[in-house]
Amino acid sequence: MTYIPQATSQAARRVGRPVGASATRERLLEVAEGLFSERGLAGTTVRDVAEQLGVSGAALLHHFGTKETLYAEVLERVAASLQAYAPPPGTSADTAKLNSIFERHLDWTLAHPNYSRLIMRELLENRSRAGRAHRWYLKPVMGAYIDAIERGQTDSKLPAFDAEIFAYLVTGAIAHFAAAAFSVTQLHGLRREAEALERFRSLLPALPFPACSAPPPP
Repeated sequence: MTYIPQATSQAARRVGRPVGASATRERLLEVAEGLFSERGLAGTTVRDVAEQLGVSGAALLHHFGTKETLYAEVLERVAASLQAYAPPPGTSADTAKLNSIFERHLDWTLAHPNYSRLIMRELLENRSRAGRAHRWYLKPVMGAYIDAIERGQTDSKLPAFDAEIFAYLVTGAIAHFAAAAFSVTQLHGLRREAEALERFRSLLPALPFPACSAPPPP
């Protein structure tokens, strides 16, 4: 999960906004996504983003105010994108459904490599900001995964295990392997990166449930 100060509301963004500003804003966010995923928040400057776009730093700040606000909007887009892949409220997962949930997470990861890399980088780098957190952008998505597992356990469709840690275990494995797939391809002499990814996908249904572990204490 990731923290950064909340983005400006959609209504506030539109006030006094000239025609064409939405397209400019979209392009700014796309460039920022790529840079933040490569360099992180600390390693990316307003000047870096502005130079890639061929605009001034002042023009970029006109749209977002601060680098932190720009980063917040990027994280908001990441969370909104992943939310579309989350199970609907009230889902009670059995083994097949849980496999499907995590396959969809893999699909999202492969469809949005910048987003996945950005999340991994943020998890490594955000310790200094976490204590000031007032919004965790990925909490609703992870909550949906955990809720589906816990409902399945309540309905005796899944064995008892720590649903919270298991959700992070699997999504973390997906993010890590997706990032490492090219290296795995080269290391093991595979013909295509897609081959490594498909082999990984085929193993998702075989992930063992930690059936002997107890759920977290209340």
